[in-house]
Amino acid sequence: GKGFIQDGKDGVKSELKKLEGKRVQEAVKEAKEKGVPPEKHLKTLESTDKNVTEFDKRVAALALAQEGEIRTANQLAKALSAVEGNVDDFSQVLDKAKPSAIGSLGSAENAKIIELLGAKNDKGESVYSTRQADLQQAYSGVLKKENRSDLRVQAEMARRSNVGPVNPSQVYKDTLKMGAKDLSKQSALIQNTKVKVDGQGNRTFDDTHARTYFEDLAKNQKDYFDKILRSDDLKPEDMQVLLEIRDSVGAQTQQTASSQGTQRSQAWQNAQAAFNPPAGSAGQNNSGQQNP
Repeated sequence: GKGFIQDGKDGVKSELKKLEGKRVQEAVKEAKEKGVPPEKHLKTLESTDKNVTEFDKRVAALALAQEGEIRTANQLAKALSAVEGNVDDFSQVLDKAKPSAIGSLGSAENAKIIELLGAKNDKGESVYSTRQADLQQAYSGVLKKENRSDLRVQAEMARRSNVGPVNPSQVYKDTLKMGAKDLSKQSALIQNTKVKVDGQGNRTFDDTHARTYFEDLAKNQKDYFDKILRSDDLKPEDMQVLLEIRDSVGAQTQQTASSQGTQRSQAWQNAQAAFNPPAGSAGQNNSGQQNP
């Protein structure tokens, strides 16, 4: 009974989806033949008019993608919204977006795209069914290509949270595993580790996990950290941030060493006192109790 009807419904749904996809492709082709200018497609994509349908927006998004006219972060986020739930369209918009669109993504647009990638249907399954991971990988890939590790770590955290509990420091280690030269190009990530001081005078960072990651490198992988500092691709403002991290880690290390030194000499004095009790205290043990 019910299984058959349900399968039938799902089958009809997927057939309708295929049909709709075909209609979209035909409309894109027609717009191209008519020479509809990109400005008009952009207007459709960004329209809040109720008469502009989802179908119109999807056509506009694909036409812009195919013409290489997705140039800003905002256009990219809107185009991906318009094709949500359609694997091939989503993949095409990502693939054809100009580097400037990826390069200028802010954390709000990144969050929006991560949300689109995580969209679920009313059964709680991904709207991209078995292809969700492929699209997540594709997005991760375009971010990597444009040196946007600052956004890629967020996308990776979201991707892994679909599978189970996430250990942020492990995600950062895995995502940022690259040569010193490549890591030196991750300007936005490095800037997120810069010390800021809030109204209460507390030190804060835009990305605490990234700060911890770089501090760890400065402390435990000095050669690698120095290679990053020596890279020709490192911008002067990023070098400043990394030098501050190196200095602060150095200061912490010295502090630890000197406090360990103080503890050692304290321990030494205690030991001495135990062996040479001060005059007049003979017969007492170290805690001042009378020896039996």
